[in-house]
Amino acid sequence: MKPLRATRTAGILKDLLDVIFWAIVILAPLYAALVVVSYARAGRPGVALVADVWFEPTPGDWALDGAGTRAAELVDGVGRIRMQRLPWPELTLLLAAAMLRTLLWLPILYQLRKLLGALRAGRPFVRENADRLRRLGWSVILVQLALAAIRFGESLYVAQRFQRPGLQLGAPPVHLPTAGLFAGAVLLVVAEAFRRGAQLEEDQAFTV
Repeated sequence: MKPLRATRTAGILKDLLDVIFWAIVILAPLYAALVVVSYARAGRPGVALVADVWFEPTPGDWALDGAGTRAAELVDGVGRIRMQRLPWPELTLLLAAAMLRTLLWLPILYQLRKLLGALRAGRPFVRENADRLRRLGWSVILVQLALAAIRFGESLYVAQRFQRPGLQLGAPPVHLPTAGLFAGAVLLVVAEAFRRGAQLEEDQAFTV
């Protein structure tokens, strides 16, 4: 019963990932087209691009009132800025970054779909799955680093492009995606375990 239940679970997960994968493939270009049409029209666009920013408010201007004269000060934080009207070159660049953030997940979803398809077929310990897990691990690591680089680039662009009194937009801090990098490293270790398991099964088959 347990192998059958695991096979069913793998099949359900694969079907779900198939829907997500093709939804991204189909909807991402439609979203990009909607943004372009919105910016081409006169007036406020129906769709706006949003980027994260790192801001450092002046403590004297951002004091928080409380029981005391000055209970606290807002030192720094992360906010969001909504782009409304931009020149076409800048719009193209920011839209490409927004699209890339979504499309970068396709290689990860692709490898997961292949892996779950093999598990649904009842063939877990085969060399192909070890290779898929290794590619999945490296995909997770590279995608996490790429996403961090894109977020940094967007924040840096906003910091250089927009200013307002009392709000200092400077170079954003660099945050490594430790959780994502750790997950990718774990997948690489699991891939090696799968490779060893597949090798043992092959040796056992030759012995018999």
